[in-house]
Amino acid sequence: MKKGKGKIRYHDHLKEEGPEFVREVQEEYSRAVIAARLVAIRKAAKLSQEKLARRLKTQKSAISRLESGRVGYTVTKICAFARACGRDFVFDFPPHQKKPAELVCSWTRPTKRVAKKKVAKKSVAK
Repeated sequence: MKKGKGKIRYHDHLKEEGPEFVREVQEEYSRAVIAARLVAIRKAAKLSQEKLARRLKTQKSAISRLESGRVGYTVTKICAFARACGRDFVFDFPPHQKKPAELVCSWTRPTKRVAKKKVAKKSVAK
């Protein structure tokens, strides 16, 4: 590994391992980013894994596997997860970078359906 100003440069180490290793690291990093975001939107929606599983008509263990990154993600699964949390899923392909890059994905504001329910609840409360 090369050192620059007293620090180990991570990307130089990856280059020494070879392109296959770099691809594996990038894929693992992307899975970790998606998993962390899934957990974040579920918690922001104030849903437990059990409640979310009921909304998706699946088991809690399936939600746990999705949130841990132990399963392959599909756009269909991610979209269903986001919708059940009252979000829309937006996906983007950033330009290729030589260093491991974060997969760009985000969840937009709550869907109109969820926003209407919140407004209706506030109206009833008054």
